[in-house]
Amino acid sequence: MAKKEVNKGIIELKQEELAEIQEQMDENVRQYKALWEQRNTSLDAGEVMKAKELEGKYYHLRDVVGKQLDRKRIEIDTEIEELQGEVFQVKNNMATNTKVLDRQKHELEQLKKEYQDKLADKQQSILETEDILKQAEQRILELEGGE
Repeated sequence: MAKKEVNKGIIELKQEELAEIQEQMDENVRQYKALWEQRNTSLDAGEVMKAKELEGKYYHLRDVVGKQLDRKRIEIDTEIEELQGEVFQVKNNMATNTKVLDRQKHELEQLKKEYQDKLADKQQSILETEDILKQAEQRILELEGGE
């Protein structure tokens, strides 16, 4: 049995991307907390230079990398909100257009019926006129005679 392929929507893909960014942010927090603990251990051991180096890495991860990841998170979150707004708008437009389509179909059916009725009336009128002409020709033949 063949598997049915499920297409992911843009919003779902963006949500997955957002989850990945959040995981990266969580990992970054774990890393810089571990660096701070190492820094404290180094200070306790009297290794001031190593502590300063670890402190620099800590601030880099916390401030630079953390802010970059947060900006990316905000950007993706904003994109998701915009896409969800677009979905809402498209669904509303679809509902409106569906109503318009239903109304147009109804109007078309009314026009078809109206023209069918007019066509039937015109066909009946033609048949009646042809019948009158035949009767007139017959009456002429009766009155004048002939073939």
